[in-house]
Amino acid sequence: KYVPRLKGFATTNHPGATGDGLVLAEKAGAQLIDMTEIQTHPTVVPKVGEMITEAVRGNGAILINKDGKRFFNESGTYENILHADEYQKGHCHYTIFDSNWVKYAEQFKMHGCSRLFPFENGAEPNIPWEVFRDRMLPGLIAKGYVQKADTIEELAKKLGLPAAQLKATVARNNELYRKGEDVDYGKEKHRLSAVDKAPFYGAKN
Repeated sequence: KYVPRLKGFATTNHPGATGDGLVLAEKAGAQLIDMTEIQTHPTVVPKVGEMITEAVRGNGAILINKDGKRFFNESGTYENILHADEYQKGHCHYTIFDSNWVKYAEQFKMHGCSRLFPFENGAEPNIPWEVFRDRMLPGLIAKGYVQKADTIEELAKKLGLPAAQLKATVARNNELYRKGEDVDYGKEKHRLSAVDKAPFYGAKN
């Protein structure tokens, strides 16, 4: 209604999010603001609207461009990563992670929609890690939105990325993890992680 060019834009809104509450508020005299703005997520599958939980990006994944290279600090904010995407081939990136995602999800103690483990006070997260492991991830793989492979080379082939470069990029990431300093893109030391335990996962976002 407010931004016609966004018609058909992939969204993570639930089916019931049709704006009825805004219409009622406006009729009651409320002033609507920022109606031309939209929040998008770096882990949404293009043109589909299904989202790979932000917990993956925040808990051990690396972001790769079409050339098989890292191009940004993966712990950056939504808008900064999406802005960086605009300068990449295809205006997209690939989220690469490994089977240690559970370990990193617990270790990094993320909050908001990136939280997969209970909080210190016992409160449950929006998405428990078991739900992602047992339902979400298998479903995304079955639909072909997430690729799974036993080697980085195989994963590269499934994603249409240059295998040699992706292997080199992953090796470089793991080297920085061991050194404890991301001299390439400045990811915080406490957020560094390796991508070294098969099977490996990847998705175009």
